[in-house]
Amino acid sequence: MARPANANAANTKQRIIDAASALFAHKGRDGTSVREIAENAHVNGAMISHYFGGKDGLYQDCIRCLYEALGTGQAALEVALTNGENIPLVIESTMHHAIKFAREKRDMIRLVMRHVLDRGELDPKRRDDVLLPFLDKASAAIAPLSALDQSAIRMGLQSLIFLTVRYALSTDDELKQITGDEHQFISTIGAHLAATSLHLLGLKGDTQ
Repeated sequence: MARPANANAANTKQRIIDAASALFAHKGRDGTSVREIAENAHVNGAMISHYFGGKDGLYQDCIRCLYEALGTGQAALEVALTNGENIPLVIESTMHHAIKFAREKRDMIRLVMRHVLDRGELDPKRRDDVLLPFLDKASAAIAPLSALDQSAIRMGLQSLIFLTVRYALSTDDELKQITGDEHQFISTIGAHLAATSLHLLGLKGDTQ
């Protein structure tokens, strides 16, 4: 049975986004050509204009895809934090998930970091729409159980983001050397981030 046309279109768009994200991350927007993207995605260059309106539109879509995925994860965390669940356990579980997610999305995260290196800050709209509301909501939910004030919790959350991104961008070889673990190095990093999160957020693992 033939696949629906919209399914084929969605697959084509995703291939283009995946190829473009990797190239933009390694070469920057200006250093990447439409031809390179098309070749890596195994599509005709005209498809990029058709689906994204050109390279700039594709670049913005690559960024959007990452923030949409981050937004989904943040929303789930915010629900868990405000539903009376065991917050330390939620935080620990989140850090294990976060490093796995970040490793899977390395190209997209590297792309965002290139923007930060070039501009010295996150895109202001993304920061205002995604990061700052998350810091506000998460720190407010954690504060009643923390030994720290809300401002310190915000800084702890931001530090955890920085740490996760740094480990996400490391090569497998570097993480193996850092952890001294040849096989379970991602789990080792996840456990370290989970333990670090409790300290940075002023929480205890057995807090209810």
